[in-house]
Amino acid sequence: MRSYLWVMLLAVMFLGFVAAQGFSQETVMDSQEEVTGSQEEMTEEEFVTEEWLLGDVVAVDLENSRLIVSYIDNETEEEKEISLLVDEATTYENAVSLDEIKVGNVVAIDYILEPDGKAVALNIRVEEPESDESDTMG
Repeated sequence: MRSYLWVMLLAVMFLGFVAAQGFSQETVMDSQEEVTGSQEEMTEEEFVTEEWLLGDVVAVDLENSRLIVSYIDNETEEEKEISLLVDEATTYENAVSLDEIKVGNVVAIDYILEPDGKAVALNIRVEEPESDESDTMG
């Protein structure tokens, strides 16, 4: 039953994300064309894209402010790992800072993928562990 709920939750979140991305890209492209007039005049900053993932923390590198997360790629359904830079602009939910995040935590992360390929975490939400009380209550 729990796995069904996770699948449904992920499906709803994915569909909402895809719909929001589709609408926001149209608006951004229209405004970019009005402001710049041509694609040659666009700066690198305009090509930064916002992404989202749900995965398991594999490593926390406090010294370099990096978080390595294992996740399932929605397009290929392959397990992948990503290294995310965490900076002073990163916000947290269910944690105060990077040092509270532990290997094995499930995290939902909003991040940007910069033109140079660097992933920078915008928001990190540490998912609450599921309670086994519902299973034992019968």
